[in-house]
Amino acid sequence: MPAPHTVDWNGDGLTDHRDEWVELYNSNPSPVGIGGWQISDNSGKVGLIPLLTTIPAHGFTLLGGDQLPLRFNNTADQLLLVQDGGNIGDSYAYDRGPGYDLSLCRLPDGAPTWQRQCRPTPGSANQALPEAEPLRTDVRGARNLPVGSWVEVRGRITVPPGLFSARVAYLQDDSAGLRLYLPKDHRLWCQPGERVTIMGRTSSYYGEAQLRVSHRRDVQPRGEDAALPPLPITTGQMGEPYEGMLVLLNGTVVEMESGGSFWVDDGTGPARVYPDPDAPLSRPHLTSGQTVQVVGVVSQRRTDDTVRNGGYRLLPRYDSDVVAAATPVPLLVPLRLPETGGRPD
Repeated sequence: MPAPHTVDWNGDGLTDHRDEWVELYNSNPSPVGIGGWQISDNSGKVGLIPLLTTIPAHGFTLLGGDQLPLRFNNTADQLLLVQDGGNIGDSYAYDRGPGYDLSLCRLPDGAPTWQRQCRPTPGSANQALPEAEPLRTDVRGARNLPVGSWVEVRGRITVPPGLFSARVAYLQDDSAGLRLYLPKDHRLWCQPGERVTIMGRTSSYYGEAQLRVSHRRDVQPRGEDAALPPLPITTGQMGEPYEGMLVLLNGTVVEMESGGSFWVDDGTGPARVYPDPDAPLSRPHLTSGQTVQVVGVVSQRRTDDTVRNGGYRLLPRYDSDVVAAATPVPLLVPLRLPETGGRPD
């Protein structure tokens, strides 16, 4: 533990650098003598482990700052455990300290991997630092938090996992919608309308707000409910305020793209409709000038600053989400009237 602050770890009535300590663990079934071994850090100072010091079988030995003339750096350092023959018995370097009165540790004891923040347990088994309770908020609140915030949100599923991807779903409440990235073993197989409670870290995926869920236990189904109806918006409104939400567009097809994507406009500005290749829907057979009604979730994929409309697009879920008129409607090109305001010939 490199940064004692408020805890008198060695019990001498003071809180200072002598409260720093190193714990050594022996995973062997017999004791190991370490007397005469050395511990050093980046300062160049060397601490000699007292003679006759041993680590019990499957046990721990604690070496405090009052035994070793070392002062570990709070933020970055390297420790070496040197055997009496000069061989390196163990080493660890860190470039970010754990914080005051916290330790760096291996979890579990003797494992090859280190954890940056652990609950200090001098002389006993290492323990992970319990994480604080997640912030319980609505979906809009989660979207507005910094990336990496740990939150709990509740809502109804609008896009179940398995439509766009086995690990991607969309959640919505009365305030907003949000993309979910679930763990591989999530087991959230449901229909639109399923009520769930989700815990995860806020993140961003190509500019789209996302909640990244690490553990299956952080996905809690709360029962079935009616599917949410889509929110009618204009094509010109399709952007950040509606990202992640299930919406409905009405308009005219103004442009077709290869692969089945198309642009629709109701007079307020064009919006892109992108049938996801992984979704279980047929490519719509549309032509320019045809009127169409489309339901889907507003997504964003901004690869750079030159992408059209900021990368916002509408993702339909099913074939029934795209309803076209039977015959195309001719595009009306407005006539340019004479400057006199008279009627054209």
